[in-house]
Amino acid sequence: MHVMVNDIVAVFETNRQETLEATLATCRSLIKDIQQMESEQDTMKYQIEMYTHKVRQAHDEVFKKNTAKK
Repeated sequence: MHVMVNDIVAVFETNRQETLEATLATCRSLIKDIQQMESEQDTMKYQIEMYTHKVRQAHDEVFKKNTAKK
């Protein structure tokens, strides 16, 4: 059985293309995952800022009440 060099190259090119496509699909999936995590991180950051603001407000109110009692 005689195998032509062109046949080997064709198989290599097909495998390489499939590998590249699989790698691209993996990269796209990772990019989506990263974007989702960034979005979740932004949401958590906003929530932390809101809670921090509420705690500061509560602290200020308690401080004012304690100061007024003296």
